[in-house]
Amino acid sequence: MARVRRLAAVLIGSAVLAAPASAATPGQILAATLKPLMQQQFKSKVRGLVFTNVTCTVPAKSKLIAGHCRAAFSVKRVKLLGVYQVVASINAKGRLGWHTTSVTCTDAVSHKRIPC
Repeated sequence: MARVRRLAAVLIGSAVLAAPASAATPGQILAATLKPLMQQQFKSKVRGLVFTNVTCTVPAKSKLIAGHCRAAFSVKRVKLLGVYQVVASINAKGRLGWHTTSVTCTDAVSHKRIPC
C-alpha cells in the first residue's frame, strides 16, 4: 500500500512539474505569431529572404502581449545575413501590430557588417 502511495505521489509530482514546461510563454506566442506575417510581407519585397529565427521579450508585468523582438533572416542568393529589430503587440481582439525599428546586415562569408 505504501508503494502505491509513493508511486502516486511521484506521478502527480512529475505531472505538476511537466505542465509548466509545455506551456508557451507570451514571448513565444508573440514570436510564433509574428514570424509568418513578416515572412509573408517581406517575401514580395526581397526575393529569397527567409526568416530563420524570431525571438521576443515580453515584460513580466505587461497586461497585453507586447514587447521587443529580434527577427534573424538570410538571403542565400547574395550571401547575406541580417537581423530586424521589431516592436510588436497583440491587442485584446487578438490582432497583431508590428513595425521594424532597425536592421543590420552582415556578409555570410566574411561576417563583416555591410549596408542593407
